Amino acid sequence: MERAHIREQLRVVLEQGEMMDVEGSRKFWFDRFNDEYITLESRNLFTRPEVQASLKYIPGLSASDACNPELLKPLADTTNDEVFHTHTVAALVQAAWMQTRLATAGEVLMSLLMLPLLCHASFTLRHEQPHFAVPPSLWIILCFHAKKSFEELMQHLAVCCYHRDRFNLFEFDNIADIAYIAAGWMAIVRQALDPTKLEKPWMSIFCAMAWLRALYSLRGETWMGPRLLPIISALKDTLAFFLVTWACILAAAHAYYNLQMREEPTPVYAALMQVVRLGIFGDFDLFEFEGLDTTYKPNGEEWEPVDPDPGPNYVNCQLSQQVFLRFETSIHVILVLTPRLDQLPVLESRMEG
Repeated sequence: MERAHIREQLRVVLEQGEMMDVEGSRKFWFDRFNDEYITLESRNLFTRPEVQASLKYIPGLSASDACNPELLKPLADTTNDEVFHTHTVAALVQAAWMQTRLATAGEVLMSLLMLPLLCHASFTLRHEQPHFAVPPSLWIILCFHAKKSFEELMQHLAVCCYHRDRFNLFEFDNIADIAYIAAGWMAIVRQALDPTKLEKPWMSIFCAMAWLRALYSLRGETWMGPRLLPIISALKDTLAFFLVTWACILAAAHAYYNLQMREEPTPVYAALMQVVRLGIFGDFDLFEFEGLDTTYKPNGEEWEPVDPDPGPNYVNCQLSQQVFLRFETSIHVILVLTPRLDQLPVLESRMEG
């Protein structure tokens, strides 16, 4: 490595020691671990010309302290992005990342290995029939999942015992880990008990979650994290939008259920699907929404659809549909414009200027 190529933030040294004047004006660094005085000149192994560098020392802080959660949590929660451009914080983050790199690489590798194993297990259980033996890939998946479950259990126990004030079960990562582990055990155990057919529906849920988990595990990689984390942050910001949307959907579904327009396959499912098709996908039929079905009549060698006549619920159907569409549209417009209300004072000041 050429000395001139050293990154500026890596010039911050996290090591216990102090600078002293020993021989006149020459500066020596006292290494407390080896109990000796050293100079940068005597330790210069680079053949390139010397460049100007700064050596900084943080009292009471060593490189191993960079992985302390009590030190990293304030950095993760801060809203001041400028602090990450300082040499000290950059060195802390770099030191923490270098010490946890092996663990994160192992986590990413295990998540990626789960994908071909699940693909092999799914293909074997579906196409190689009949068979009565569990495929080897499923046993490897079981070992990986047991390791993941044990690590998560130890992590939660350690946090509960020593850092109970920082434990939050309802964080996104904790909820996702618990759901992944629970779905995995349900899928693996049920599939192992009956290897003659592909398990439904837990195996499908577990495979889908494994793909998403493999993608989420890449958030720490430099080539993926800066592009993936903004997407995840944007999805979290849309929580209010989806909450209001589904509140409107459930309200309309409840009203549609009380109108008793459709009964098949079940009244609740029929009401929910009709409203979801109307409000989310825009895929609806007025006659079907009213509870009537299109009939067909022969016309030579072809069958032509015949729209049914309006039924007794025609007025209720039209009113409920129009009210729901207008109400949902108004709510969505408000949600879209609300974040821009904070910019009105800025726009007014610019117009006055």
